[in-house]
Amino acid sequence: MKAVAIGGYTSGEKFIAGCLPSDVCVAIDNGHGDRYHTIGKCSSDGRYYEGEWSRVVAPKLKKALEEMGFNAWLVVPEKDVDVPLLERCRRANEYMKKHPDKYHIFLSLHTNAAGDKSLDKDGWCNSATGLEVYCSTRTSEASKVFAHNVYKAGVEMGLKGNRAGNDYKTANFTVITDTKMPAILTESAFHTNKADVDYLLSEKGQETVVNYHVAGVCKTFGIPYSLCVK
Repeated sequence: MKAVAIGGYTSGEKFIAGCLPSDVCVAIDNGHGDRYHTIGKCSSDGRYYEGEWSRVVAPKLKKALEEMGFNAWLVVPEKDVDVPLLERCRRANEYMKKHPDKYHIFLSLHTNAAGDKSLDKDGWCNSATGLEVYCSTRTSEASKVFAHNVYKAGVEMGLKGNRAGNDYKTANFTVITDTKMPAILTESAFHTNKADVDYLLSEKGQETVVNYHVAGVCKTFGIPYSLCVK
């Protein structure tokens, strides 16, 4: 299935027109592997591992999207292995081929890391905080709409921090360049920032991360967002 067009609200915001939630299939890519299969990607105190966090949040996001009527699936159901990036893309593209009646989008869940130039004595870089949302540099208009709406939802829910800029950003990350559908990658906060790590590990923080992604998907298809994950 293909969406009809890019529509717009009177406010000037854009959305993908022509789809109901049941028409949409969201591929949720939970980034990286666990502490034993991915080197680094963790907080300096060892409390937080990006791949383990993404495997906690991704099922919650899947459930929340399904409760809104969307179809959702996990690109990496494995609990530990860091599945190669091209394999993640292959899985998403193959799934899309098998379900041609759906409009497919790809959402990769990550957290960020700052450079080590400003690390304190405990290994934290607390000067960098907040949200970043990416789509490919050579992406479609639909991906830009998707990225903008997820970014806006995250900012509205208080995740902007000091690294979010004024909108989505672009980069040539493999999972958003080699997937054949609108695709974005989100960096919900910095695991090099102690306060961000506390937030990411908290129930409230994970609820907010789930909520802003769901709200962003809803905004992307012009669907009212009323779900509050609790």
